[in-house]
Amino acid sequence: RRQRQMCIRDSYSCASLSLFSPETHNHYTTNNDNSSNNEPIVNQANTINLFNGKDLSGWIIYGTEKWYVEEGLLVCESGPDAQYGYLGTEDYYKNFVLNLEFMQEANGNSGVFFRSTVDGTKVSGWQVEVAPPGSFTGGIYESYGRGWLIKPSAGKDSSLIMGDWNKLTVKVEDQTVTTWLNGNKMISYTAVSYTHLRAHETPEHRGFPGGGGKKKGGGGGGGGGG
Repeated sequence: RRQRQMCIRDSYSCASLSLFSPETHNHYTTNNDNSSNNEPIVNQANTINLFNGKDLSGWIIYGTEKWYVEEGLLVCESGPDAQYGYLGTEDYYKNFVLNLEFMQEANGNSGVFFRSTVDGTKVSGWQVEVAPPGSFTGGIYESYGRGWLIKPSAGKDSSLIMGDWNKLTVKVEDQTVTTWLNGNKMISYTAVSYTHLRAHETPEHRGFPGGGGKKKGGGGGGGGGG
């Protein structure tokens, strides 16, 4: 049965979204920032904090993975059956700038879905990749569709530090998505048509920050999901 679109989906617009509170949960520092100062500037008055640092209010859990909040962090652990799981927003978004922090602790991938639909634990649509260095963090993967739509050039994600907090910025405006990792622009991609979001099926379906293991994000990820 088809459920709500997961992560960030076109319904209404806002200037910026945040998976952390800059006042209390911003762990990101300039130690891993090679910023070229080309990230979008947003009006803080129009910012929505998707994660409150206390509980999962405003989120929907899909699948059997364990999601919880610990010391202001959004944490995901593998469930009893080691199957995929996702965390999605209750609300829908169209044009936005998403800012989030994540800590990559193991050799696994996750990501942020947007312009997507969810049916059980099958998510069809676009995903911003989150993975170890050299695995194309910031690229766009079309789940249950054409696969990779665009990857960052080799070595472009070298600013990602394993076991430390990294900042991911995603700007979605109509049919164009642009991503930044630790202040560095990763990709910019424009779709010909939204109808391409639902293409032929493939075995892969991945989400942020699901996919097994223990991951931390938000306060300090999501499809964050986001």
